[in-house]
Amino acid sequence: MPIPFRNTSAFCNLSSRATSALARSSRAGAPFPRLATSGNRQLAHHRLANYSAQVRNSSTTTKVGNDARSRLWPAVLYGSAFTAGVATVSFMSSSSNTSYAEAGVQDGVAPNSLTSDPRIGVKNKSTYDLVVSLLVYKMCMMTTLVEWSPKLIELCEKLHITGPAYWFIKHTFFNHFCGGENQDEIASTMDSFKSAGIGSILDVSIEVDLDKLPEAETPEAVRALWNDRADQVASLLKGSVKAASVEPNSFSAIKLTPLLSPLTLQKVSYNLYNLRASFVHEDGDKDGRLNKEEFASVIKQLPGAKQSDLGSVIDALFERADVHQQGSIDWIDFSRSLSLEDPLSRPLFMGESNKEPSSEGAAAFVPLSRTEMEDFDLFMGRVVSICEYAQENKVRLMIDAEQSYFQDAIDYAAMEVSQRYNQVGQESGPLVFNTYQMYLKDSTRKLMNDYERSQRQNFTFGAKLVRGAYMVTERKRCEKLGIPDIINNTIEDTHQCYDSGVAFLLDQIKPTDTLSSTPAAFMVASHNKDSVAKTCAGLEKRGLSPKTDMVMFGQLMGMKDGLSYALGANGYKIFKYVPYGPIHEVVPYLIRRAQENSSVLGAAQEEYDVIFAEIKFRLFGQGTKIPVEVKTA
Repeated sequence: MPIPFRNTSAFCNLSSRATSALARSSRAGAPFPRLATSGNRQLAHHRLANYSAQVRNSSTTTKVGNDARSRLWPAVLYGSAFTAGVATVSFMSSSSNTSYAEAGVQDGVAPNSLTSDPRIGVKNKSTYDLVVSLLVYKMCMMTTLVEWSPKLIELCEKLHITGPAYWFIKHTFFNHFCGGENQDEIASTMDSFKSAGIGSILDVSIEVDLDKLPEAETPEAVRALWNDRADQVASLLKGSVKAASVEPNSFSAIKLTPLLSPLTLQKVSYNLYNLRASFVHEDGDKDGRLNKEEFASVIKQLPGAKQSDLGSVIDALFERADVHQQGSIDWIDFSRSLSLEDPLSRPLFMGESNKEPSSEGAAAFVPLSRTEMEDFDLFMGRVVSICEYAQENKVRLMIDAEQSYFQDAIDYAAMEVSQRYNQVGQESGPLVFNTYQMYLKDSTRKLMNDYERSQRQNFTFGAKLVRGAYMVTERKRCEKLGIPDIINNTIEDTHQCYDSGVAFLLDQIKPTDTLSSTPAAFMVASHNKDSVAKTCAGLEKRGLSPKTDMVMFGQLMGMKDGLSYALGANGYKIFKYVPYGPIHEVVPYLIRRAQENSSVLGAAQEEYDVIFAEIKFRLFGQGTKIPVEVKTA
């Protein structure tokens, strides 16, 4: 029999100092993958217990910004001598393994429909800017420097030389990868992109350093600190929305984890995850549906299933879920019937002590206290407030994906506000776009389920598809805790999931659809040239115009400019992620993110080759060959 989670009191009654320690950790604990078997579910319980026991040792931080937007940070202070001397020798003597073709073939990328000027991403940059970019990418390829960059920053702080360090960063990495420090600089960056047919997704990359929160002696004081900080973050996110509003049809990227205590957010996620696990477990005939008896079995496992009128509650919930009176319900109807905000189902998640699983393999839920539920209400209120502000300012929102052990709560919030703000018939189309990490093994199921829910509830499905930004850390946790890997086994599997997800959404859109009538609008957020090429070919195959508003592309500022500018020149809806903020705030965020995104580091060589070729082109004239990978549609 599986070992249930029996350490609830230790988990829920942490001392105020331990809770403060947790407050300084948005990543303490293990991820909660979606498990299909009861044996694996046991391991999830073990992970939560393991988390409870180790929480006092956590010391990490929570940030505001999108984790996919890693900026390839190397060493902080590499010196002007490197800039003037080593960099020059480096780019003049480097060789490339990339195949060569005559100038006139599209820079590296895409199908025949994107063929245009091979210099489109670099020709309008000054030679000085190109040399600086070359230095940036050369340093990005030095993995040892990338790994040591946080320690070098700390050393600069101890030696009180952050001024020179930040000056160097400002004039190299920051200018290459970030949109600016203030409103004027951001507006200038957005205008520059707009002139090339490229939109902007503003990302306020300001770190919320929870290590610097004052110590609190009581749980009430800790809670007050969290809510005060969450309100501050909500204001920052609204500031990003306001900044984005200067250009029509822009986006603002928002991160939800700083809007609620990580302990509460993780407990909510764990319970939502366990709803799925319990649904799978109780589905005896594996037909993807639960009858009333199976539904009741799940309800009886919930922490608040002690009320005297439980039978009538079960009857009411099942009747409401079984809208077609079939005598059984699927996952979508099941999950809708158990909302954390509904007066009928909400008390079922509340309690002060954990329950034993009712049967072998069943889930052990973690009860939410009254104050935790109130804090969750405040969290949802902040999300709604940001959405209201975005709607008023005509700015669309991209909700970032985060670690798996927070993701269920993030998805819950995203779907709730999508139902409210993505109603079919709005001339501007969907306001909210949730992010789907296609490197997760259950990503396709989740994508299709959420789309189906949008159709049943009559709202437009807004999505951003990424491959994922947490592979290294997620796999390390899975390995450490002895649980099944939640990431696809191979990169080929991830490519297949990504491309099939794009194809699925393309199939839902008709040539006659508009933003007000379409069932779906989505962004292909990828630097992968094959995925971009397949999407372009998929649009053509389905008779969809390259200028359609329903299918967009997204890339990071400072990355894949040739691809981005080619898409813009050919009429596709292309957006650049534009991180911004004060240099002293942005630097720590970018450095920590860099070490979690090795896939971006692998792309640095390609960027280096393109810039290197352009500099040689300027020095030696039209006969120079431009490095490209020749692609066919």
